[in-house]
Amino acid sequence: MLLFFLYLLAMVVLSIPPYIGPVLPLLLTPVFNMGFMEAAHQTAKGQKVTSQTLISGFYSPSLRRLTTLGAIYGISLMIALWIATLPGENGWEMVLTAQDKIDPKLLDTQELLTGALWGMVAMLPVLMLTWYAAPLVMWKNLPLIKAMYFSFYATSRNWRAFLVYGASMAMLAGMLPVMFIEVLMLILGKSALIGVLILPLLAVITCLRYLSYYPSYTDLFGQPGTEQ
Repeated sequence: MLLFFLYLLAMVVLSIPPYIGPVLPLLLTPVFNMGFMEAAHQTAKGQKVTSQTLISGFYSPSLRRLTTLGAIYGISLMIALWIATLPGENGWEMVLTAQDKIDPKLLDTQELLTGALWGMVAMLPVLMLTWYAAPLVMWKNLPLIKAMYFSFYATSRNWRAFLVYGASMAMLAGMLPVMFIEVLMLILGKSALIGVLILPLLAVITCLRYLSYYPSYTDLFGQPGTEQ
């Protein structure tokens, strides 16, 4: 939890500089992700995790490959967002380019759903290529292209498990917070206290999502420092 809140703080600070601010968080996401992976690995070995663990990726010889991976992911995300705007100008294009609040009546729900589907389809191969690429680069010392190949192979070969995982995370990260908010609204009404109470739940869910990454990696590729 401490690493998670330090990560949020780091993302806010990195986004402050003009011009490069929006780019830095995307470039460094794989580096910080490996900080969470290292924390999970140290915990599994019974070692103490410190705040220094979060930035362990910055000391890795693989730092350049990790930031290149972040650039690939960032460019792919922008392309996927552009694809999501193709169904029509009353959909995601309006949402992404609006400077002020948008009147929900102006949005075409069908276009939003279609655009979201197009964007998800566009991002799926990228997610498969990058899902395990960072730990394979840092822990197995693989070249980036080779790491992306093995990531794609592992995710495609185990698509059933990932389908269950995706559905489980959708339930945990999507439906559970909504249900919790609904219960709080029944009890407290429209109170600002709801935002305070929901924050710890969202933090726990986000940490679970990060830490679920580690056991799936070790199931497929073994413990860091071992060959499989």
